[in-house]
Amino acid sequence: MLFNSVRPALADYDRARTWFIAQSEKDRILLQVDLILSGQYNGLADGVFGKNTYSALTGFQAAEGYPATGVLSARQRDLLTSVARNFYQRVGFNQVDDDPTGISLFIPSELVAPAGFGKRGSKWESRRGHFEIETVLVPASEMSFFDVYSKLIRETRSRKVTYSTVQSDFFVVSGRNGKKNFYAKLHAGPYDTRGFSISWDSSVDYVGKITATFMASMMSFSAETTGPIAESPPAQAPQPATPDEPDGVQSSGSAFVVSENGLAVTNNHVIDNCRDISVTQYVNHDVRLISRDLEADLALIKIEGLTGVPFATVRATPPRLGEDIVVMGYPIGDLMGNELQVQPGNVNSLSGLLGDKSTFTMNASAQPGNSGGPVFDRNGQVVGVVVSHINNKKALDLLGTTLSNYNFAIQNTELLDFLSLYRGIQVGRDSAAPLSVEDVANANKRVTVQVICK
Repeated sequence: MLFNSVRPALADYDRARTWFIAQSEKDRILLQVDLILSGQYNGLADGVFGKNTYSALTGFQAAEGYPATGVLSARQRDLLTSVARNFYQRVGFNQVDDDPTGISLFIPSELVAPAGFGKRGSKWESRRGHFEIETVLVPASEMSFFDVYSKLIRETRSRKVTYSTVQSDFFVVSGRNGKKNFYAKLHAGPYDTRGFSISWDSSVDYVGKITATFMASMMSFSAETTGPIAESPPAQAPQPATPDEPDGVQSSGSAFVVSENGLAVTNNHVIDNCRDISVTQYVNHDVRLISRDLEADLALIKIEGLTGVPFATVRATPPRLGEDIVVMGYPIGDLMGNELQVQPGNVNSLSGLLGDKSTFTMNASAQPGNSGGPVFDRNGQVVGVVVSHINNKKALDLLGTTLSNYNFAIQNTELLDFLSLYRGIQVGRDSAAPLSVEDVANANKRVTVQVICK
């Protein structure tokens, strides 16, 4: 998360959503743009209400000393416009039509100046090297849209990706390269992949994040290109470290489907550094990485070619201390015959290791291979994602005793934040009539899948 979030009370959240969607699409997008410029909103301005928008609204109200309701009064809306305008003018945004790529960008003219042309487009740099902006065009004849994305999400020893998401027509990748942060947004076109990248020094991180998000939201296309730039060399996507030769070694984890078209959630550590990802239940379908969050240890994959498949409902309210839960997944892979395992239990604590509030502690068994699997409540709704368990050998070495039944799951509220950009995710509420463990398992056995990493 680029900015702090405020956990919503359901009543306030629903009122804020009703207020937001009552506005015109143009006004909704302008509101999100102003929230970006105020430093409260870290997503693309698309006019869609979700937890990020709610958190931005309440965050702005709290910062200005107002009750955090998520509904702006006319006075608060005017104040937000003023705050946004001040930042806009301070960095000197000017709309620039970039001839080499056909992209229209808002360039922060008080931060950077034109610096000629790069390998694939135009360049702007700050005098002290704090900021660099570059436009990029990669002809489809040289590299496909998804190949460009695959290159940009690869990591090296000095380059780490902290966030990535890919849709059918664009992708975003951000992270850190050495001492600088970076952000790139590129779009798929009929002849090419084109967009921009921006990098900034950590000393100007606040301004850099706002600038990158605003530029990404406001980017448009001033002209259609018909082919590659003359005499341009191969695309300058970051190069991966030299990989080891394939050795056939594979690992496995669990995942669960969250949309009828095959989006599925797992842990980032389950799919990290995989050359190939597959899902056992859909062995004839390609699987690609859509998005991941290293800090939250979450990843979103897409099982291609699926329509109308069963998918899980994510509960809107967080887990409750002591409530009954059901863990499902594929622990210890081959040893357990790669069969779905079901483990009932309870929520032991509303925080995880060292008081981590993004996770909770449970006594339902979790073994290697359970990682990325769902934790269901007794209504069959997801309240967590299995993430880790206590290593008893290490506990014995450090404490002189083992710690049984200490396992951890990522809170469903973290999961909903991660999924807030995606449509088709079903969010549910508590039900007064709990199901049996057997009924929960039967309802979700086709939702819970095994992920193979090679």
